[in-house]
Amino acid sequence: MSELLTLIGEKLRLYREAKGLSQEQLSGMTGISRPRISNIECGKVNMKLETLENIMDALEIHPNDLFNISKLAGKTEIKEKQTLLYLHNSVLRERELDEIKYIVDITTKFLDTIDEKKKKK
Repeated sequence: MSELLTLIGEKLRLYREAKGLSQEQLSGMTGISRPRISNIECGKVNMKLETLENIMDALEIHPNDLFNISKLAGKTEIKEKQTLLYLHNSVLRERELDEIKYIVDITTKFLDTIDEKKKKK
């Protein structure tokens, strides 16, 4: 299939995993079969926009977030990001909610600082 389908599928998988959802759970939320979700995430099948919107709604993904694929240059980078997100997800699951909120707040501020420095260059 096309590189675009692969990139979109990978991003959907990243969002699903970041939310701690299995393909089976996403299937239950969307009414899309688990094998179909697997094929979508692998970029093996075309899908209707209605199907994509259904998945995006379930995962609470804004279109700007999904289609900003320029940051995901290649499959190696996608796999590395997947691994890092999975590890962070596993670590954060062991923490209390207030600790997670604090980490998200600090991370957001840190990334905002990096973005500001990039803009000044």
